[in-house]
Amino acid sequence: SIGAINTTDLLPTQLRQPNGDPYDVIVVTAVFGGVTANNRTLLQQAIQNRSAGAFFLFPDQCSSCAANVADITIPFVNAATGWGVTGGTNKTGAETVNLNTNSVAQASFSSFPTLAVNDYTDINNVPVNNALYMRLGAPIPPANPNINDLSFRTHHAAAVIVPRSQSYNGNGACIFVI
Repeated sequence: SIGAINTTDLLPTQLRQPNGDPYDVIVVTAVFGGVTANNRTLLQQAIQNRSAGAFFLFPDQCSSCAANVADITIPFVNAATGWGVTGGTNKTGAETVNLNTNSVAQASFSSFPTLAVNDYTDINNVPVNNALYMRLGAPIPPANPNINDLSFRTHHAAAVIVPRSQSYNGNGACIFVI
C-alpha cells in the first residue's frame, strides 16, 4: 500500500513487486487531494506498459474532492482507447447502479447485479460493450455481440471496463474504472 499520491511523487519501481515482476492488479483510489500530475503521468505510462495486468481506478468525485474524473477517468480511458469518452452528470449522495447485462464482460460480474456508489460522475460516449454498470434509471444498452464494434455508444455509464485487447492496441493493461 502506497499513500499520499496527492503530495508525494511515485517511483516506477513502486509499481512493481520487490523482485521487479508486475503485480496482477494495482488499485488506485483518489479522494480529496486527487493525484499529482507527475503521478498521473506515471500511472498512465504504467497502464500503457502493462506494469500490472489490470488497474482498478476508484476516483472519488465528491463536491470537495479534486476533479478526479476529469484528471483520471477521462484522460486514462481516452489515452488507452481513443474512444473520446466524456464526463456526464455528477451524482451526489448514495445510489445503486445496475450491471449492464448486455455487456460482453457481464458474466464475470453477474454475482454483483448492483453496486452501491456515492458521489460519482457518470461517463458518456462509452461503447455499449464496455459500459459495465449503468446509472440508476438509465436504460441497459442493447446487446452487441462484437466487442470490437465500437460504433454503438451509450451514456450514463457508472463503471467502464477496458480489456487488454482494447488498451493501447492490445499492449496495455486492463482498466476498470468506477
